[in-house]
Amino acid sequence: MENMSPTAASRSLQNRIDITRDPFSDLGSPLLVYKHRGRDGLYMEVARRFSSSPPGQDPVQERRPCIDHFTFTDQHGSSLDFNLTTHPHALLFETQRGAFQLAIREGDTFAIGLPPKTRCGVMFRVHPPLRIPSIHDDNLGRFPRLECKTTAPRLEQKIIPTGRGVEVKLKCHTGEDDALHLHITTGDQPNPQAIPFSQVLKTSADRWRDWFARVPALHGPHQDLYHYAWWVLGNNLIHPQGSIPFPGVMPSKTKYIGIWNWDACFHALALRHMDPELARDQLRIILAHQKANGMLPDAVHQDGVVDWIDHPFPNFVTKPPILAWAALKIHEVDPQPSFLEEIYPKAVAWHDWWFSGADEDGLAQYHHPYASGLDDSPLWDHGFPVTSPDLNTYLVIQRESLADISRILGEEKQAAAWLEGADELTERMMEHLYAPELGYFPAKNGGQLIPAFTPFNLYPLWTGRLPSSIQNRLLEHLKDQRKFWSAFPLATVAMDSPSFDPHTMWRGPTWVNINYLFIQALSRIGEDHLAHELRQRTLALLGNHPGLFEYYHPQTGQPPAEAAPMFSWTAAVVIDLLLGWKKQGKASFRKEGEKVHG
Repeated sequence: MENMSPTAASRSLQNRIDITRDPFSDLGSPLLVYKHRGRDGLYMEVARRFSSSPPGQDPVQERRPCIDHFTFTDQHGSSLDFNLTTHPHALLFETQRGAFQLAIREGDTFAIGLPPKTRCGVMFRVHPPLRIPSIHDDNLGRFPRLECKTTAPRLEQKIIPTGRGVEVKLKCHTGEDDALHLHITTGDQPNPQAIPFSQVLKTSADRWRDWFARVPALHGPHQDLYHYAWWVLGNNLIHPQGSIPFPGVMPSKTKYIGIWNWDACFHALALRHMDPELARDQLRIILAHQKANGMLPDAVHQDGVVDWIDHPFPNFVTKPPILAWAALKIHEVDPQPSFLEEIYPKAVAWHDWWFSGADEDGLAQYHHPYASGLDDSPLWDHGFPVTSPDLNTYLVIQRESLADISRILGEEKQAAAWLEGADELTERMMEHLYAPELGYFPAKNGGQLIPAFTPFNLYPLWTGRLPSSIQNRLLEHLKDQRKFWSAFPLATVAMDSPSFDPHTMWRGPTWVNINYLFIQALSRIGEDHLAHELRQRTLALLGNHPGLFEYYHPQTGQPPAEAAPMFSWTAAVVIDLLLGWKKQGKASFRKEGEKVHG
């Protein structure tokens, strides 16, 4: 397959990156650079948990700028206005004093390229937990610290403590290729020596050139969206650190710090097309932290894992079981039986763990809302545990996937047993969850039907095992424009329901990963026209905006205020819908009763 031209990608992305919304970062780096909206000036964050975060601040999702009020200054120390040009590898700031540039050096260093042969500088404020060694000498080892260096002959520093932090003013006389280096470090990490900015710029440009050179080429009306989606994935990539043993893609460095279980599987869908080993590593990160009982954590961050949460009530947390399905998706593009052999026993243990808390009908249950991935869905408004059709559908698909893996590994009897188990679990759902009077699969709590109506009550379509009478009832609901088939489908709560709220995460907004799974389901059951329409509407929704967001208003298509920008699984779905549609079309989806092929 032809690969993307890095030059074409760079041209496409020039000024496409809006750093008032999507921070400038770099492949593998936790550093983030934003511009204030409506005025000149930058601020910086670090996409990393700090155990020493200020009291009352969640170290994962409530980061505040560690560097703020960052401006470029003239010879008098006065702030300079600038015109900004953004690129994947660098930012260019045109001022009356000349051009400043910013790139991220390998590691945790902001490199500022300075205009040649002039007197200029920068000024900014440093906020906790970031410390400056020259004025903070108390327990520096516990806190991240900022160290400043330059290639210029002499650096003038003025550091002034303020009520909320420290104000820093840096000035120097520049030569032809000078740079300021602002290095953020913790522990005993050495501060690298300052190097000319041209070296930093070349290294950064080369990193992005190599990234885009591995990306399959795509031509046509969605090309710019496609390039941008690959930038989002690369910009959310981090290097191995602490408990993260492989390079991993964060959901969004702006909000979600770590590698999330469910998200990793969706990220792998796109990464398999450009770097199958990186795709496999997304799954390995999660599997590296499997508990002895088979449970996989909700998320992994550099200091450990998230597998227990105290709110809204204390319990273990994980994410829906789609890992074996994702592994097979990678295998479709880059067959590696050794990887399937590596993960098979862990995937089996993960599958079996879900049934350790099954209900009296032998159906798996959720015991915490966050374990579903649908954190605040109205499905959970009536208490726990919940027997839900989405979870048991995932487990049917997992059994099919484990059957495929067994057959690929030469275990024919085991494959047959898994397929029999998939049939049996589908029968249990039809017997104990399907409500003929409603025409869908309501969730249950304590044996009582939960009144919330969501597309997750239609999930068993994906099994491809339902009688046509049930399948048709589910399809009627899915296509109902009063319920789920909105202007920008699929609404995640029926729009005529009292619990519908298009601004609140899983209480109404459209999530493209759910659209993706329904596209898979519709293709499998032969509803090719409807699958194609949902794919086209999904791409139209995403093409309507300059960014890629966590979720969208199903009627207006706008991203609600709380939706995270620069969202990786949205980017991954874009990529796989554009690249994978023809390659993994209906021929790759088994119809009911067909045999599994290795």
